[in-house]
Amino acid sequence: MEMKKLDTTRLLYGPYKPPIVEWGGFLICEVRGKLRVGSWSHGRIPWPREKKYFSYILCGDLVRAIKNEAAVAVAHHWGVCVMTVTTWRKQLGVGRVNPGTHRLRSLRAHLVFAGRPKSEAFKRANGRRFIKRIRRGEIPFIRPEQLWKPWEVRLLGTASDKDIAIKIGRSYDSVQLKRERLGIPAFRP
Repeated sequence: MEMKKLDTTRLLYGPYKPPIVEWGGFLICEVRGKLRVGSWSHGRIPWPREKKYFSYILCGDLVRAIKNEAAVAVAHHWGVCVMTVTTWRKQLGVGRVNPGTHRLRSLRAHLVFAGRPKSEAFKRANGRRFIKRIRRGEIPFIRPEQLWKPWEVRLLGTASDKDIAIKIGRSYDSVQLKRERLGIPAFRP
């Protein structure tokens, strides 16, 4: 199954329009108070910038977008970097995850796991509950390549742990721990 491309820059809660103000006019910024408009940005949604430092004036629909949209989408449409949007969120007291970010992460997770064959352990664990238990640390997450193959287990105790680790491509500690957990005595020449 081919993975679909996720449109990360789509605005979900728009439309957003710039405030109606002329150059030299005044706007009330949510962070810095009353500011004089000195220029306009060149983003997809043009936005007034203050006269002295040319920083964006956080007002109106831009504030609404910062509170509701994913940072990537705001950055794309207003022509700034994602770190600028992160700074704006901090200044406005918006948390790291808002509705837009949450939706974007959910879509990404869905696309990543869509079409993957599920392991028997995953099916037995009933999906979401299993993932929550992994995240809480109740169950260690084990990738398929980390599982011990039967021929690797049969090697334990037949040579020194260091030699076995080199032969099967695992760390010395993991070989020693597995041997001790299975109760296999250490190799004695």
